[in-house]
Amino acid sequence: MCGRFTHLYTWNELHALLSLSVIPSATPAPRHNVAPGQLISVVREDGSGARVVDSLHWGFVPAWAGADFAPLINARSETAAVKPAFADALATRRCIVPASGFYEWATAPGERAKIPYYFRDVRARPLLFAGLWSPSVSGSGTVAILTTAATGIARTVHERLPVMLEPEEAQHWLASSTRTETACALVQGNRSPHLRAFPVSRLVNRVEQDGPALIEPVGPDLDAEGPRPSEPHLFSA
Repeated sequence: MCGRFTHLYTWNELHALLSLSVIPSATPAPRHNVAPGQLISVVREDGSGARVVDSLHWGFVPAWAGADFAPLINARSETAAVKPAFADALATRRCIVPASGFYEWATAPGERAKIPYYFRDVRARPLLFAGLWSPSVSGSGTVAILTTAATGIARTVHERLPVMLEPEEAQHWLASSTRTETACALVQGNRSPHLRAFPVSRLVNRVEQDGPALIEPVGPDLDAEGPRPSEPHLFSA
């Protein structure tokens, strides 16, 4: 799944990957602990076909849902097309959720508390999460991040990963001219993203915490053997 990520990129970096129609003038504030329920930046096409940056609440709520509907932060790529909550959005309201990295938690041998791991692209460029968005009659719309089965080193930490698209794939995902069947094919199947992962401080467990210290490595990089026991002082909360 994807339940926490970082936002450390610039609009020019996004423009280079996604060909924004309008580049926002304000510099984006760095965010090291983006959590569900918060406003997040997404890239989508507007009614004229322009590729724009928008702010949506992370937690998808279909336009037809009642007040008791629980927001959905993730959508399984394998079943989104047949789920009533997501089918219409998959056909007509696709977006990209840019991120600089994301967190997943795992239990290492001998550990009681889960260890947070930070994942980022080894090429030091923004990750392009596939997303679905929903409009709202009052205030900002909402968004969910698509997930897929984890592969590679990520599989040793969690069974699911956010769907991460390459720039060319993201261009097709965003285009309103892309057929639903083609969009489904873009986000399904085994994917092997270029990821580096390492353990970080448990301070990230607290949503109110922010700052570069949250993404500082406190142990060796994750490898195929999976999470390892840690030195207690490395994970101060």
